[in-house]
Amino acid sequence: MYLQFFLSLIFRTIPNILLADAIWHHHCFTWNNTNGEYKFYKDGKLEGQHDDFKKGYIIQSGGAMVLGQDQDSIGGGFDANQVLIGKLTELNMWDSVFSESDVAAQYENCSIPQGSVLTWSFFKDAVHGKVQVVEP
Repeated sequence: MYLQFFLSLIFRTIPNILLADAIWHHHCFTWNNTNGEYKFYKDGKLEGQHDDFKKGYIIQSGGAMVLGQDQDSIGGGFDANQVLIGKLTELNMWDSVFSESDVAAQYENCSIPQGSVLTWSFFKDAVHGKVQVVEP
């Protein structure tokens, strides 16, 4: 099971999550494999959660991380009609779960610590295709 499939399963279990509405939002997703609990936050507030999801599962290394495009196979199978038209910033991945107060503080203070697994600089420096990187 790859991360994309994992996330798509989760979003099917939390209905009515609007990720893109032309307004900047802070999104945070957490998952604890010990008890299978995942939570999705939008603008510092809990939007949905579920227990006992992939309890004990370990996401294997390898594969491909793709942002802004649905992939039907690892690193391929792209469809031009399934592209993100929007903006991303400060995407990070960690190997631990943030508390609800940590998520709220990140949103309120605009202070996003660098990820321990992947950092925003990794994503913005590894772009492919028609991606425009805009820096202040």
